[in-house]
Amino acid sequence: MTRLVLICSFAALTGCAAHRTPYPIVDSWAVVQHLPPGTEVVVRVPGVKHVGAVETVAPDRLVVRAKTGTVSIDRSTILRVSERISYSSQREENAFIDGLAFSMIAAILLPFHNGSDAKFFGAMAATGTAIGAAAPTKGYHELDIYRASPAHR
Repeated sequence: MTRLVLICSFAALTGCAAHRTPYPIVDSWAVVQHLPPGTEVVVRVPGVKHVGAVETVAPDRLVVRAKTGTVSIDRSTILRVSERISYSSQREENAFIDGLAFSMIAAILLPFHNGSDAKFFGAMAATGTAIGAAAPTKGYHELDIYRASPAHR
């Protein structure tokens, strides 16, 4: 019975992990033109990736203030424009969630463990807490707001 529950649990977890809703491909330059100055963006052109803040957007070009200086990019060369969105998480929250997740894994694996149950459970919870505490607390993800259609490439 335990084996059946484990198999169903892992099947459900992998099914959830495989499900992903892709972002629609947007090839409308109007979305880029509505970006306010200062918005963090990533602009990809063939062979180069520009990261910086929007200065101005015109119907035929995008001007980005990067670390190396201001870059003016023709619309005809742009493959993709992504908005760079920062996120942060609390170290305590990461430690709690990972500790809880590793404790749940330990509870599932406990029937198959042949040693001291308390030591195994404690080691798994401590490992999860340590991993959560060591996880980065600030980062960025990119949301595509423009992709050139094949006709524009």
